[in-house]
Amino acid sequence: MKKNLHLLWMLAKTDFKLRYNGSVLGYFWAFLKPLLLFLVLYIVFSVLMKWDIANYQLYLLLGIMMWNFFAEATTAGIYSLLSKGDLLKKIYFPRILIVIACSLTAFMTLILNILVFFVFYFFSGMGFHFYLLLLPLALIFLYLIVIGVSLFLSVLQVRYRDIIQIWEVL
Repeated sequence: MKKNLHLLWMLAKTDFKLRYNGSVLGYFWAFLKPLLLFLVLYIVFSVLMKWDIANYQLYLLLGIMMWNFFAEATTAGIYSLLSKGDLLKKIYFPRILIVIACSLTAFMTLILNILVFFVFYFFSGMGFHFYLLLLPLALIFLYLIVIGVSLFLSVLQVRYRDIIQIWEVL
């Protein structure tokens, strides 16, 4: 079991490093991507459409981060068994580790994004609230849902290659 955890960590860390390898901005993209999407949606809904919802910016930012995690982790998880096919043919280890490692990579990005969210949260003037203590529990539940969806669909993806295209549309 311990060697599987080490392998899982190494796979996730390698995927995280490879994601931003060769990019000019590198790891900064993990922060920049949700912030740019936030900026566009904020301008559309707050400035152009003039929605006046209290703390809308925080809800929007957190929603974007959660949705990006779900979409990114499930898409990577679904494609993971096919993308690591050469590794799976050479070495025997539990196949579930590949799918979990891909979703763990996206989860590491989410954790970085949550740290950015807390910076915005505390600068917005909102104080500590009891519901913030439930955020780790919500993140764990979201991660378990992502793993379940990814495992189910990654197995289907190996057999039916159209699953990834259908999932990206959904």
